[in-house]
Amino acid sequence: METTTKEATASTDRKPLGLCLSGGGALGYAHIGVLQALQELGIEPEVIAGSSMGAIVGTLYAAGMPPEEMVQIIKADKLYLVSKLMRFKPSFWKSGFSTHGTVRALIKEMIPHNSFENLPKKMMICVVNLNTMQWEIKEKGKSLCSWVSASASIPGVFEAYERNGVFYLDGGVLNNL
Repeated sequence: METTTKEATASTDRKPLGLCLSGGGALGYAHIGVLQALQELGIEPEVIAGSSMGAIVGTLYAAGMPPEEMVQIIKADKLYLVSKLMRFKPSFWKSGFSTHGTVRALIKEMIPHNSFENLPKKMMICVVNLNTMQWEIKEKGKSLCSWVSASASIPGVFEAYERNGVFYLDGGVLNNL
C-alpha cells in the first residue's frame, strides 16, 4: 500500500506525546500503574512533566526505568521512605523537618549523570519560586536531582531548596499539573 504525500507529511509533523504526572505523596504511586497500562497498550510518552511525587516517578521513567523496576524499588522501600515524609503538609514554608537528602540520594543513585539533557526522554519539572510566588518549569542543566527534590519539597516537611538566593518548593503548591 502506498503512502500519500499528505499521510507522510502528517506522520512527520506529529507533535510528541506528553504525559503530566501530578503530586499526591504515596498516591503518586498510581502513576506507575498508568505507565504500565500505557506500556501494555504500546503507548510511549516522549515528554514527561511532573510535580512533587510526579516529578520523582516521571524522572525515573524519563531516565529509561521501566514501571516494573519502579515497583521493585518501592518493594525495597526506597520510594516508600520518600512518600512517608510526603503525607502531611504543615503550614510553614522555608524550614522543614527534613533536608532533601533522601530524594537526592535516590535520584543520584538511579541517574548518576544528573543531567536533563542526558535523559532518553524530555523531562520538565514544576517548582514554586518562593521569591516571586510563581510556578516555574525546569528542564535544562546538570541539576536534575536538585530540581526533582525541590519539586517534592512539601512545605514544612522538607526545607525549601535554595539556589542563588532563590528559594523553591513543591511544584504542587501552585500547580499540581
